[in-house]
Amino acid sequence: MKKRSFILMLILCLGWSLISPFFQPASVCAQSPVIRVGYIDYAGFIEPSEEDEYTGYGVELLERIAAITGWQIEYVYGDWQQILEQVREGQLDLTLCAQWTPEREAQFLFSKQPIGNELTVVYTREEMPIYYDDPAAMDGLRVGLLEGSYQNRCWQEYAEKHHLECPLEEFKTESQMMEALLSEKVDLIVSGALALHKEAKVVLKLKPSPFYIITSKTNTQLMEQVDEALEEILLDDPYFEAHLYDTYYGDSQYSIQSLFTREEAAYIQNSGEIPVGLDGGQIPFAYVESGTLKGIWPQLLELIEKKSGLRFSLQPQFSQPDYTVFLNQNPQQGLYVGITRQNLRLRENESFQLSDPLLDLDLMAVVSPDESWSAGEQFSLIVTENTALGSEFLNQIPDGILLYADTLEQCLQAVADHQAAATVCDSYTLNYYNWKPGISDLRDDYPLEFPSLQPCFAASSKLDPMLMSILNKTIASLSQKEINQIIYEATVGLHYKQSWTDWLKANADLAASLALALILGVTLLIYRRRKQTEEQIQKRRTEMFQHKAEVDRISGLYNEEAFTERARTFLLQNPQPYYLIYMNIQRFKIVNELMGVEKADQLLAHIGTQLKAYCQRYPGSLACRITADHFMLLTPQAAYQNNGPVDILKDYHTELNLSLEFGVYPITERTLPMKLMQDRAALAAKNRTDPLFSQVGFYTDEQRQRFIREQQVLDEIEGAMTRGEIIIYIQAKYDIEARQVIGGEALVRWQHPARGLLGPGQFVGILEEKGLIMHLDLYVWEKTCQFLHRQREQYGQVLPISVNVSKYNFYRQNLVNLFTDLIAKYQLETKDLQLEITETACAEDTEQIYAAVRQLQKADFTVLMDDFGAGYSSLNMFKDAPVDIIKLDMGFISSDEINAQRSFAIIEAIVKLSHSLNVPVIVEGVETQAQVDFLKSINTRYIQGYYFSRPVPEEDYAALCQTAALPQKKVSE
Repeated sequence: MKKRSFILMLILCLGWSLISPFFQPASVCAQSPVIRVGYIDYAGFIEPSEEDEYTGYGVELLERIAAITGWQIEYVYGDWQQILEQVREGQLDLTLCAQWTPEREAQFLFSKQPIGNELTVVYTREEMPIYYDDPAAMDGLRVGLLEGSYQNRCWQEYAEKHHLECPLEEFKTESQMMEALLSEKVDLIVSGALALHKEAKVVLKLKPSPFYIITSKTNTQLMEQVDEALEEILLDDPYFEAHLYDTYYGDSQYSIQSLFTREEAAYIQNSGEIPVGLDGGQIPFAYVESGTLKGIWPQLLELIEKKSGLRFSLQPQFSQPDYTVFLNQNPQQGLYVGITRQNLRLRENESFQLSDPLLDLDLMAVVSPDESWSAGEQFSLIVTENTALGSEFLNQIPDGILLYADTLEQCLQAVADHQAAATVCDSYTLNYYNWKPGISDLRDDYPLEFPSLQPCFAASSKLDPMLMSILNKTIASLSQKEINQIIYEATVGLHYKQSWTDWLKANADLAASLALALILGVTLLIYRRRKQTEEQIQKRRTEMFQHKAEVDRISGLYNEEAFTERARTFLLQNPQPYYLIYMNIQRFKIVNELMGVEKADQLLAHIGTQLKAYCQRYPGSLACRITADHFMLLTPQAAYQNNGPVDILKDYHTELNLSLEFGVYPITERTLPMKLMQDRAALAAKNRTDPLFSQVGFYTDEQRQRFIREQQVLDEIEGAMTRGEIIIYIQAKYDIEARQVIGGEALVRWQHPARGLLGPGQFVGILEEKGLIMHLDLYVWEKTCQFLHRQREQYGQVLPISVNVSKYNFYRQNLVNLFTDLIAKYQLETKDLQLEITETACAEDTEQIYAAVRQLQKADFTVLMDDFGAGYSSLNMFKDAPVDIIKLDMGFISSDEINAQRSFAIIEAIVKLSHSLNVPVIVEGVETQAQVDFLKSINTRYIQGYYFSRPVPEEDYAALCQTAALPQKKVSE
């Protein structure tokens, strides 16, 4: 019976799985419309990542819209003029960040709701002597503008207002404009605030303008969807623009950079120390601990000093602090931090002024947990003069009574003691006093609402207006992230510490009886002794666990984490010069294989013992095992120079020939991360001058630079080929009898956007060494075929061009097919593309390479041996190598006169031998008339070298070929 039920259940499940797709809602199968959105290079607005994803202000907004409309978004990059044109023509559906102008309104539909406001920002280079809003310094400077940008008219209005005469230059993209600024082609650039330019400084901000989503005039239905979606987003989140701005631009250069005029900068330089008063007992905002002033205000004032350049002298007030007395004593420069606009005395006194708010503090109504007042009893609210919220309170409870106390602690205690029904307190102060007995029981959820409290700088009305302007600009530059970090650091782990008075108040019944007090004393004594015992046990456990956590089990040395921490302390405490030495057992894997893991661990333990003994002999030394057989030793330079590398294997007896390699990094920059120092020491070991005979390598900056250059090549080469930065140059081959070009050789160059034109010596060798050359070879072959195809299309015939075939290509299974496919793809003949292999390649794995060459010849390709005479030349190679043409390297000729004569004789013999074997010779590297005359004298016909032509771009080579009628001639003929 059970078996039948099980089979029936299986049949029902299978049937449902087959028919359930037909009951899917129609919306699941519906095709989501693809909306093509144009964007420009505005970092932070729409920005592609390496994973083909997009982030930014605009992306998050479009994702919200797409969630409502069901769109799929496709992003299309272009310059601003291109984007506007494609939107107008309907090739793109939408673009964002467009300001309204009458001209644009005639061509586009605008969203009803703006999606943000954008400032016009003027940038210059950091070193330019221009202050904020400094038209005198800007006059006559070269100004870069973005083609078609709304911000251009904002700059024009400013320039006309200040009578500036500045040469203007327009650019298509933000990146082009920024590159022109940094390369000093222009002195100023005018940009929208949505384009993040962290590498430049802001010298002017002009009025913000709203920006919109736009589409073509004919796309009304699409814009209706946009407007409906924006309306829904606004209903759900009225402040979505502010949230997006804070997320993507809150830390931008124009937001967090204090922008001072020339006069303000001069004031800062000459101002001296400014006295700043503050309530020294206002925890957690300001308090003294162990003789140090701590809290939110001191840290915030330190940040304002750093951003503005002002210097503050903090003067905490403890006994009945009175900001009015302090400011009257310092009317010209004195400041008092933490005073709010709700302050009772400030409202009644016009002799004082406030800065812009430093913080926004949310207020909570705090009440007793038992709400002991009756419904008919008058409700009382107790506050300080700095939180005097009388009107706000009486608007909610007209019959209420307002009471005052000196401090928030007194207010909270009054509520706890039922002397008032409620008080108002910010969350940071309440969180601190919540640890105090009595206050900890108060509730903060009473339904009274108050506006946030905004502490400011208070100052005399006689304060220099320049100082107030500097303060307000600096306050405006504080990001919410910076403020939140300060608050976190000042409040985390900060709790009220109970006094004896608090304890006695909380335990009053115990103090009523002497007998109970005696019992309590004995109990406390016993508890204390037990606690001490537990602490000692816990301390020993902690030390044991710490030892296990810090010490490597096998070697007995510190592990990498503990070493890093202690090494940093060593370097801070000891000013003497230090070496960081990397040690590695060579061929340690073989040790593991032959000796076994247990013996290998014994070897590691021996090394650990030797290094610990070294550290004991030379105080100030520290050693660790990083991983496997890799060790680090931090030691004073004097100890190393007096003793040399540590011979830590001399007393270790084994049948294997063991040796260590050392890399020494002289520590010159102690602030570098320890991981980076370790990498440099390891790099020194890998790049020893002579690895066969030298165990020790010293780090040099040239090693790091070479490594960085090699890594840059490896990181950038794929992108360079994709962007077309890799180009071919062609060096012509000449028939000196007929005096005409007979073909060329394709050579590679890299048109690097930052480093200029790079020759093959700067990257080809790196790719060959790393085994990555084949992709570049294929790229050059294709580019050469493309050029030959264009020549045939234009002139009807082409001269053959040879390309280099690196040795790794001969291990391709499809090498012949690869070349024949290229010939077919570009409608060429095999005689048009000749293949050059190096003499060095032929000397390695000869059988494999010769077999591949014969297959290419069988497919009717002409194969040349390049650089003959530069390496492994021999009569056997001359006899056996299956090549059609020999390229003889003129560099074979010696520079001294006696050997030069021998070189000429050998060249003459090789040429005669090749003639007798019917193998044509091209002599390359010909640079002088004397060399040409000599080659003519020995009946050498074909030449390649600087004497006739350097490698030149494709168009120059094409022009060179057309300077005379050139019959299609093949060298092998």
